[in-house]
Amino acid sequence: MNRMMAIVEREMRKFFRSPALMLVAMVFPLVQLIILGNAFGGKIRDAKLGLVDEDGGTQSLKIREAFDSVRANLRTFEPIYYQNEQQAKQDVRDGKIQGAVIIPPQYSRRVYEQDQPRIALVVDNSDNFMTASLEGELTDITTSLNNPTVQPRILQQTVLQIVEMYPYIEYMKYLLPGSIALAMFVSVMIGGGMRRLPGHAHHKGRTGVGIECGGSD
Repeated sequence: MNRMMAIVEREMRKFFRSPALMLVAMVFPLVQLIILGNAFGGKIRDAKLGLVDEDGGTQSLKIREAFDSVRANLRTFEPIYYQNEQQAKQDVRDGKIQGAVIIPPQYSRRVYEQDQPRIALVVDNSDNFMTASLEGELTDITTSLNNPTVQPRILQQTVLQIVEMYPYIEYMKYLLPGSIALAMFVSVMIGGGMRRLPGHAHHKGRTGVGIECGGSD
């Protein structure tokens, strides 16, 4: 136990005496965890989604109300209203917004006439995770719009309800423990490499554990 504590003390002294080692061990793992963690998981929040309403009817108003409900509750995306379809597409191309929903003219009339009403979703398919998330959210909205306003009293369809055993935890909440653990690993790895640098003598102290010191010619 004493030998282990002596090794820990030696490594900690060497770590705090080297500002470059502290910078590499703290900053690089933090950047790596932020980039990889947000690239491979998590849920999108407050994405900017453009909405172009070229219909202005009662059915397009339901879509606007659904978007406002998502912004107030789930906060998956925030609707940005546009008057021009071309401007919305250009902002998606420039990366100012993550997508745009186009409600074409005569949309409400097609809904009442059951004449295959359609809305368009313009996305930047270079970001697969964002595209899939927006497509899933818009699919849920269109499904709810297609359901009848008055539900029948007797259940006619079987519905699968998913119950998650473990609650969802935001990635940023456990980022600090992960960065500390990775920083310790990087510092030990770099410290082990510094032991093999030339110009370092190796001797044993009073505890019997090898301690490094700089050699002089």
